Amino acid sequence: MEHKIFVSVQGGVAEVCEETVPAGIVVEILDFDNFAADPERELSLWSPELREYWARTTRNGVAVRTTALVGS
Repeated sequence: MEHKIFVSVQGGVAEVCEETVPAGIVVEILDFDNFAADPERELSLWSPELREYWARTTRNGVAVRTTALVGS
């Protein structure tokens, strides 16, 4: 079964449409603007899983992959 999670971004603010998130799924936003402004503070807010994802999908702080697949 395919799941879609909708995220809107306006004025640099991302918002997840919670009705589209399946039960048991946690959505975290990787905010490159906040990271660029204050990397230490931004990293302190991330879960270990988000830090691992960031490490795998960035090179020198620049995203090389900005989508994530969500499975059921």
